[in-house]
Amino acid sequence: MIRPVLYVDLPGIIYSIDRRARNKQHEFANFVCWLEPEENRLPLPPMLRNIFPLNPASRTWICEDHWRILGFAQVQERPSHTMWEISYLASMVQRNVSGDDVLAALLEYMIEMAANHGILRIFARVEDEIPEQELFQRAGFQRYARELTYVYDPSVGSQFMAPDGNSSSPNLPSLRRWNRHHVWGLHQLYRSVTPQRVQMAEMLENSEEFAKLHVGSLHPFSRGNENYVCDVGVRLGGWLRLCRG
Repeated sequence: MIRPVLYVDLPGIIYSIDRRARNKQHEFANFVCWLEPEENRLPLPPMLRNIFPLNPASRTWICEDHWRILGFAQVQERPSHTMWEISYLASMVQRNVSGDDVLAALLEYMIEMAANHGILRIFARVEDEIPEQELFQRAGFQRYARELTYVYDPSVGSQFMAPDGNSSSPNLPSLRRWNRHHVWGLHQLYRSVTPQRVQMAEMLENSEEFAKLHVGSLHPFSRGNENYVCDVGVRLGGWLRLCRG
């Protein structure tokens, strides 16, 4: 049986438990989609963030059998209110039911709920080469972009830097901290560098919605990720977001 869960961010709690279990070489759940800690922009500590429902735009469902959790899914509504993004999708390990069957049932239920709420798009971020990708393909999802993540280690990266006697930070007069008046320029930068196929899939036509989705709060002094832009006068030449983990 699949039913909604209210008020408590159950996926976030189970994700935290699973991370602790994996540190001890154990597995608690099989996460196909998840949110990294820095992606959550709420300023509360993780435990309070998972208990108190401060994000009314999210929906959570669990798949259970006789009060035993088999899996769960959670989506977050995008600023346009016509699109969802899967924040969590997982099945519990060491159950008598196949994990793929649980995930497939949750995906099917999620798509049905999206149709009932007038949702036009559902987005999912899935790692490359995992077997669960076939579940998304069978459910009707189409891959439209690939995201690469790089990690920089200062202790290693410094070996490849050219020696320079001046160790001070470079003077970049065009570098500006994010401000609300950069909303339109950031959207124009997105439209100029993003392939047309990706733009058609994401349907981010409104600059305010785009900024809320990728930058977060439009208030320049809001807590969370740090955002900077390269303002060259008539346009924005670049955008940088720092996520502190």
